[in-house]
Amino acid sequence: MIPLFELSDTPVRYLREALQDYDSFYPISEQSLARLDESVFSHRCNPDDSDYLYPADNFIHYRGVALRKKRNLMNQYHRAGDTQVLPMNDETLEDVLGVLDTWQEKKGKVRGETDYDACLKALQNHARLGMEAYVHYCNGRWTGIVLGNDLGAGRCYICPVLIMN
Repeated sequence: MIPLFELSDTPVRYLREALQDYDSFYPISEQSLARLDESVFSHRCNPDDSDYLYPADNFIHYRGVALRKKRNLMNQYHRAGDTQVLPMNDETLEDVLGVLDTWQEKKGKVRGETDYDACLKALQNHARLGMEAYVHYCNGRWTGIVLGNDLGAGRCYICPVLIMN
């Protein structure tokens, strides 16, 4: 279960109840993990899954050699034409679903092997979950979606799906 709240601020009985249908909370930042009671929680880390947690500054500035490729891709995107970002609503819903469906097709996998269903469910329930969803356009054509939740203390959970043709 993706925790869209600070785990350490939530009573353990509610966390146990929330996990009834799930195996674990994931992803969890190191800061949140450090605040949890080790006698109640155990954890393990899979380095292959660490690509879900980034400092926000990475997405604001793309500084440094390690992020050069991403910075170049972002610059190419902005140079490709007129870019626009709109909130997901009844008018943009078809475009949001178009991005998600195209992403699934380009993955070359069946739906159960990707995050498609989880993304769709999160998008369908974004307002109830306190999340914001946006669709990105370049030259009037949809190119991506971003779904996010402000976790407070300068942290935000973001689920991007970007497609550039």
